[in-house]
Amino acid sequence: MVPLDETSERRLAAAVGISRIGVIGVMSSAPRAAPLLEYVREHVKPLGVPWVKETSEGRWLGTQIGMEKAEGGGEDDMSMASHGATRA
Repeated sequence: MVPLDETSERRLAAAVGISRIGVIGVMSSAPRAAPLLEYVREHVKPLGVPWVKETSEGRWLGTQIGMEKAEGGGEDDMSMASHGATRA
C-alpha cells in the first residue's frame, strides 16, 4: 500500500470509474504489470497489515464502539471516539 497524493488518487479513481480509491491490487499475471511490480518491489518497503492475518484465522473478534461527549455539547451530543475489533 502506497499513500497517494490527491491528484494521483483522483486520476486513478477516474480511470477505474469510482469516486475515490484507497488501495489498488495488481495481479502479477496482469498484462504489462511486470515493470510496475518490479518498480514497487525495488522502491516500496513491505507493509504489515495485522487485520489481514486476524481475519484469515476465522475467529469472531467482536465489536467495540467508544463514544464520548462532544466538546461543549450536552448529553445528547455524542461523537464517535473510536471503533475497532476486540479479541473475544
